[in-house]
Amino acid sequence: MSVSSEISASKLPYVRIPGSKPVPRLLKWTIFKCSFMKIRTIGLHHPDGRLYFFEFCQGKDTFVPHVCSACLPIITEKDLFPDYIVWAEEIEDYVIFAFSSMSNKMEQFVYSFETRRFVEVDLPELVYNRGDATTGDIVAALYGENETIVIERDENGAMLIRSFVHKDNSRKPVNTLVMQNIEKNGLQVGKDEEVTDISNEFGYLDYVETLPELKIKTCSANRTSIHVFSKKTGRYLKYHYVINTGSFINTSNLDCSNCNSVTSEKYLLPEYSVYSKALDARVIHCTNNLTSDIEQYTFNPDTNAFEQVYCKELVYDPNRFNRASLAAYVFPENVANNGTVIISRDVYEVIQKEKYSIVTDEYVVLPAAPVKTFAVRIQEEKQKKLDEEEQQKVLKTQELEKQKDGQIVIMELEMKEMTTLLEEKDTRIKMHVEKHRDKECELELVRRKLDDCVVRMQGAFERDIKLEEAKVQASREAKKQYENLMTILGEKE
Repeated sequence: MSVSSEISASKLPYVRIPGSKPVPRLLKWTIFKCSFMKIRTIGLHHPDGRLYFFEFCQGKDTFVPHVCSACLPIITEKDLFPDYIVWAEEIEDYVIFAFSSMSNKMEQFVYSFETRRFVEVDLPELVYNRGDATTGDIVAALYGENETIVIERDENGAMLIRSFVHKDNSRKPVNTLVMQNIEKNGLQVGKDEEVTDISNEFGYLDYVETLPELKIKTCSANRTSIHVFSKKTGRYLKYHYVINTGSFINTSNLDCSNCNSVTSEKYLLPEYSVYSKALDARVIHCTNNLTSDIEQYTFNPDTNAFEQVYCKELVYDPNRFNRASLAAYVFPENVANNGTVIISRDVYEVIQKEKYSIVTDEYVVLPAAPVKTFAVRIQEEKQKKLDEEEQQKVLKTQELEKQKDGQIVIMELEMKEMTTLLEEKDTRIKMHVEKHRDKECELELVRRKLDDCVVRMQGAFERDIKLEEAKVQASREAKKQYENLMTILGEKE
């Protein structure tokens, strides 16, 4: 599409057929700064020239509509393209599914007869069904207490309201969820991403203050992406806008054959070098063709790799760029061990390393090595912390195991001691039981003897009683005989 055709197309009204998916169109983005909330935003250009703003939400890890009444465009009924209407039991009202050409989303609205405006709602239980979309000019009729309105579509499919009471049928502003949020919570001043676990070694925190928070880039595959810098990772996160849903997705971890997100030596174009007292090393100012930024690097002769640094006192001076040379970046202190290394440019002005070879008596180009950018440093630092934490966990586990083993030994000793005490107690109990048994035996013998004595005494007592009874009986008989004898003698006399 030519520039003239793009301009003429942007002046055409937005057209939509009910039930259809969003029509792909040329998306134009612009980065802005909200003067009130002090944050960077991105604006999506609408065909009529208006802008719909998004802001990055750290908590949700995506872009969301910018909540600012000063920045947001006024959305009216002409921006809504109704599909169909349903009854919602939860709110006891009719809900209209309408596509918003500003947000590129299918949204839900109810009509307020009090304000004579549409109000956006969010009812998750109502799921949009493309097959329910109605056709024709009339969508529905709504009956209020003193008014009846008819919801129609104009020639482009946009919403049109006709009232049988009020003569004013002009398109009115819509009360969106974003505006309701502003009315409820007010405007919130944005806060920077907090970074508490990253050191300022090599000037990283100073460096990030010089970077733009947002970037808009288009790769060779003509894919436009929004890049958001993350202080926690030291790199830009990549997001793509999905026009079918009006939302953003994080594509930082998705491979694109036409994109590259890893800085390598082939992207570094050296400008000039300068000595840094703070680092006690020579710093090379390079243009990074991948990020389009001017970056600072030092050379590590032990790894033959470039490492990113930032010295804020070494302000880049474009006038110092010398296309002919790079001011001889050498390491004489390492000549004995590693040989002299010179940093230069190749025929494509890309950075290269040359090392003197004693064998060939000439400088040999060294192979490329991975570049240690701040993102790599942060990842290594995080990995180091994770390794240290893991090591601490291992040591703690070993210490706990030692303590556990010691406790087990102590418990075993205590168990042995308790076992010994229990055995001694059992022995004493057994001895006591034996003594008790012996005493019971002795008592049983005594009881038997007593029983025998009692039996003998009872027998003797019974014999004595019988003897006494016999004596009494004999005495009675003798007395009787005596009386009889005396009677006989008396008779004889």
